[in-house]
Parts: sequence; C-alpha cells; structure tokens
Amino acid sequence: MTAPRPYGIFAAFAGPDALLAAVRDLRAQGYSDLQAHTAYPVDGLDRALGLKPSPIGWLILLGALLGAVAAYALPVYSTMVAYPINVGGRPLHAWPPFALLAFEGGVLGGTLAAFLGFLVLCRLPAYHHPAFDFPAVDFADEDCFVVVIRGSDPQYDAQALTRALTEANAQRIAEVGP
Repeated sequence: MTAPRPYGIFAAFAGPDALLAAVRDLRAQGYSDLQAHTAYPVDGLDRALGLKPSPIGWLILLGALLGAVAAYALPVYSTMVAYPINVGGRPLHAWPPFALLAFEGGVLGGTLAAFLGFLVLCRLPAYHHPAFDFPAVDFADEDCFVVVIRGSDPQYDAQALTRALTEANAQRIAEVGP
C-alpha cells in the first residue's frame, strides 16, 4: 500500500514579479498543474499559468436569456391561454408591458446565474483548503504571492521542485499533505 500523495509544494515569493518569473520558469520546465494565490490580481498571471478563459460570461448570458423568456412567457400564457379576457379593448398579446417584465426577468436570471455559477466554478463552499496549512498564505497581507505545484502533476518530484523553487528565490517552501 502506497502513501497518499501530498496536495503539493507551496512556495512564497517576495512580490508579483518574482512570482510571475517563477511560474514562467516552472511552465518552461514542463510543470502543468500549477496554482497561484495572491492578495490582488497580478497582470499576466493567468496567461503564465495557462488558464483557459472562464465560462462565467456564457453562464450569465444563458441565465439572462432564460430569465427573459420565462418572464415574457408567464404573462403571455396567462393573458392568451389561461384567462383570455378582453379588458379595455386591448389586444390579448400586448407586448409593451410584457417587454418590461422580460427585461427585469433577464436581469434577475443573469444575476442568479452569475452567483450560482461563481459558487460552482470556485467549488464553494470549501470549509478547508490545503492552502490554509501553509503559513505564508495570509490574504489580509499585501505581500502574499504563493505558487502551488500540485501533487497530481505528472512531473511532481518534491526534491527537484524544492531545488527549482530555491533557484527562483522563493522565500518559504513547504510540502503540504493531502
């Protein structure tokens, strides 16, 4: 029976430039399963990590369209099918007031899709993450720039990674368990 693989190696850097250089070096060496934890967005870090664009925009569009269609269909159904009553000589399909409801339904649907999509894509709520076991990960501090090479990376070798991160001027390096 083999021991479980660790979550990965965490390395803290002095600033965003050092982190960005280390990530580029690690990607050039063939490491592919990388994560970064920073106190604020670092320009170019997503490209250096090789991240794909987020699908959240498409989820919001889908939610807005579904919300608008549902908000338009409800009064159309109720006035044309369920209760077709001619009130004041107006046509049964009076679209101008229905269009306002469709807009509001689209805003509601897009907002709900954004909120729920964010939770699902970020895998929240997460009550514990291995990053909490690395003392340098303190997001209340502006000097938190951490790269993580996950244990699931095919080239994962703790000793080789420690040497590579030391050469990249990492301030703190620690292997965090599963």
